[in-house]
Amino acid sequence: MAAMVLTVAAPALALVLLLAGAGVPAAAAPPAPPLFNVSLDAAPELRWLPVLQHFDLDFLRAAMVHVLGDTVPKWVHAVMRKAVGELEGSLPQPYTDEIRGMCDVLNFSLADCILVNLAYDFTAFCTSIVAQDSRGHIYHGRNLDYPFGNFLRKLTVDVQFVKNGQIAFTGTTFVGYVGLWTGQRPHKFTISGDERDKGWWWENVIAAFFQRHSPISWLIRTVLLPGLIIKLTRDRLTGENK
Repeated sequence: MAAMVLTVAAPALALVLLLAGAGVPAAAAPPAPPLFNVSLDAAPELRWLPVLQHFDLDFLRAAMVHVLGDTVPKWVHAVMRKAVGELEGSLPQPYTDEIRGMCDVLNFSLADCILVNLAYDFTAFCTSIVAQDSRGHIYHGRNLDYPFGNFLRKLTVDVQFVKNGQIAFTGTTFVGYVGLWTGQRPHKFTISGDERDKGWWWENVIAAFFQRHSPISWLIRTVLLPGLIIKLTRDRLTGENK
């Protein structure tokens, strides 16, 4: 299961979401991920299609097959395929339809694409850090310890989620994955999710799925949407508003 760090930042403070290159000469720093816009005004099934056009779909399919084969027990495949068919109408939106749109392009079943998204949620080994320098600038970073680095480093993207012509929030994610583990609502706060283990990940997935809970990375995206004040955002993340 995953725990989260929520950092509130004043508008004038500098933000660094990823500190992987800190203390390393600039020439040795890895290149920044490509930046894309995803329109929240578009139909969910269409939102990610402009991003997919910039990537090798065969490579993306191979990455998804690897993730599924390496992390998901075969019996979980069978259970989830049946469950998705029966519960499809009640799955969290708009995330399910966003996944469906990408699945149609990739020629994958909705169940398998949802499993890939859930596998990313529950196979992370990531840690966040929050620091403040002598000038009051806040630095919020998160490392990336997924076991699929050979695939994910080529699929990592920075995304500006745009609504009504304005940037609603930004985040870093992977092509084919609709959740966020690092994000920023402009001039409000930054957020990142960390891993905390409790039980087998697929047990947690099955339990959460049948209880119709949202994955943590989908919840992070939800609270980044403009309209939620910071206290309500914090309460929603910690469960204090139940």
